Amino acid sequence: GQCLIQGNWPSKNIQEAFGTVKMVMYLIVPVAALIGAYSHMLVVLKNRSKVVPVRQVSSESNTISQAQLNLTKVMIIVAVSFLISWIPSNVYYLLVNLRLRNITYSQPLYYMFLFLTFINSCINPMIYAAKMKEFRKALGSLTSSLISWTQSTV
Repeated sequence: GQCLIQGNWPSKNIQEAFGTVKMVMYLIVPVAALIGAYSHMLVVLKNRSKVVPVRQVSSESNTISQAQLNLTKVMIIVAVSFLISWIPSNVYYLLVNLRLRNITYSQPLYYMFLFLTFINSCINPMIYAAKMKEFRKALGSLTSSLISWTQSTV
C-alpha cells in the first residue's frame, strides 16, 4: 500500500475553511488563553505585593517578591517556548490549506516544525525544574517514591 499524508478535500473552500479554523483553535485560542491567564496571574501577584506596607519590608516580604519575580520569569519563558514551538507548524499548515505556497506535508520543513511541537511537551518540565525550587523538590520526592515502590514490588 501507499501512505498518503494529504487527504482529498471535497472542495478548495472546505480545505481553506478547515485550515483557518484549525489555526484559530490550535494557536489563536491557546495564545489568547495564555495571555488572559498570565495577565490575571500577574495582576493577582501585583495586588498581593501591595498588601504588604512598604515600611514593613522584612525578609519574608523580600522572599515573596523574589518568588513573584521568579514565577513571572517562568511564565514568560513558558509562553515564549510555546510560541516558538507552535507558530511555525500552524503557519505551515495554514499555508498548505490555503495553497498560498507550493508546499506539501512531505517536505522536510514540515517534519522539522512538527518536531518543534513535540519538543514543547518536553521543554515545560525542564523549565520548571530549572527555575522553581519547589518543583525540583516535588520531582525528587516523586522519583524516590517511585524507586521505593518499584523495589518493593520486585
